[in-house]
Amino acid sequence: GAIVARLDATDIEHRLHQAEAETQLARQALAAAEAATAASESELRLATQQFARTQALAERGYAANETMDQRQQQLDSAAAAVAASKARAAEARAAIDAAEARVAQMQTL
Repeated sequence: GAIVARLDATDIEHRLHQAEAETQLARQALAAAEAATAASESELRLATQQFARTQALAERGYAANETMDQRQQQLDSAAAAVAASKARAAEARAAIDAAEARVAQMQTL
């Protein structure tokens, strides 16, 4: 048969190394996102405890409504931070999968 196309080995190696580097960067992003999630979850636990304590004091008339509002805002912010860091972790996992697929594809060429 006739030669239809020739693959440049240098180009393939370059793309393989690039895909491997992208995989490593995505793994680092995942590690950072997981660390951020752990920190955010800790902040959420603290915000939950502070809200519960302030709520108990407010029910007895020992905490101002403004303090309750602040605790609620802190709780909401902490919950949002957890959700955001989990989303970043999911995004990093998807990037790892995509980069690993590119590596696998390059290795078959």
